[in-house]
Amino acid sequence: MSGKGYDIDVNHGEKLVEILFTTTSVPFNSVKEALLEVKEYISKGYRVRVRGYLYRESRALQAFTFALSLVGMEDVIVFENKSRYSKAERRVLRERARSMRRRGMSVRQISEELGVPLKTVYRWVKGI
Repeated sequence: MSGKGYDIDVNHGEKLVEILFTTTSVPFNSVKEALLEVKEYISKGYRVRVRGYLYRESRALQAFTFALSLVGMEDVIVFENKSRYSKAERRVLRERARSMRRRGMSVRQISEELGVPLKTVYRWVKGI
């Protein structure tokens, strides 16, 4: 199944529904829309894994996970952030990449040194 900015995959054998957000920023309204779409599976005892670039400190997401814990469903709907780094960590890595580029390092060298994908480094150092 496919939706607006997310894909839904149902594994009947494991009774698992995966919602994968395909956009770089996931507003809570999109999470809400996707969960409403899989509501019938939740009522049948399926677990739901929501994956995407989720901002864990979002007040809406915190309130939602708190509400889940109140009704004993914190293990039924699980949120996983696809991002390897926090915003602060990305900011530091981006500045390091730019500094390395100004010192004459190649994009490939920077990518290997920082452990960041080549495409990301190209985007970070564009115009330097």
